[in-house]
Amino acid sequence: MVVATEQFRAQQARTRLGVSPTEMIALGILHVEGPQTITDLARLLAITPASTTELADRLVRDGHVERLPHPADRRKRLLRLTPAAAGMLTGIYEELALRLAGLASREARPAVLAFLRLATAAMAGRSHDQPRAV
Repeated sequence: MVVATEQFRAQQARTRLGVSPTEMIALGILHVEGPQTITDLARLLAITPASTTELADRLVRDGHVERLPHPADRRKRLLRLTPAAAGMLTGIYEELALRLAGLASREARPAVLAFLRLATAAMAGRSHDQPRAV
């Protein structure tokens, strides 16, 4: 399932967004975690800040990410998904959830689909009103 998920994500990165797999991971991080500084995104991607800056430049140029002033530090900038990119990512993750649910047995499919919908909603930032499990 993990391999199928990664293949789907890489294919969607190329065909729907026109980005590399690493750029897709960065977009996914911004989608799930929200705006990030270059340093924080570099840490999460496990690549250098210089490489992350180049990656961010491409994502900004292609209209997937925008740079914003940091609210607490004038020297820093935040990277944030554009609304269009956020919508595309939500659609990709929703499609992935449906495909993964299709891999489950007929009996398990409703439970798997319910879980994947909740996970997708959480990634899209729509679950803040849902109770959180501890």
